[in-house]
Amino acid sequence: MVGYYLRSNNIKVFAFGDCASACTFALAGGVERHAVDGARIGLHQSSFVNHTGSLSQGQLLTGNYIRYFKAMGVDPEIVALAATTPSDRIQWISIEQAKSLNLISEH
Repeated sequence: MVGYYLRSNNIKVFAFGDCASACTFALAGGVERHAVDGARIGLHQSSFVNHTGSLSQGQLLTGNYIRYFKAMGVDPEIVALAATTPSDRIQWISIEQAKSLNLISEH
């Protein structure tokens, strides 16, 4: 919801320091998305609060993530990248990779 709020209010977003997990959803919502020097962008799988969930719940969540990132103009490949990293770890992607996914527009 944060990303939709940012987009609907025409807000520019800057990643600085570590922008990981839910931060990537907020970053994607910006009408312009930038990363300052030294910024790192990290991805990982989502997890359920009680650590249980059905396959259908996971598929629904994944579908919603794909729709969200596509609506924000971000390559939905970002969802696949996140899905390959367990929720208790972070996969740091390069700024160049974030640019190629259209998660950030400039550095």
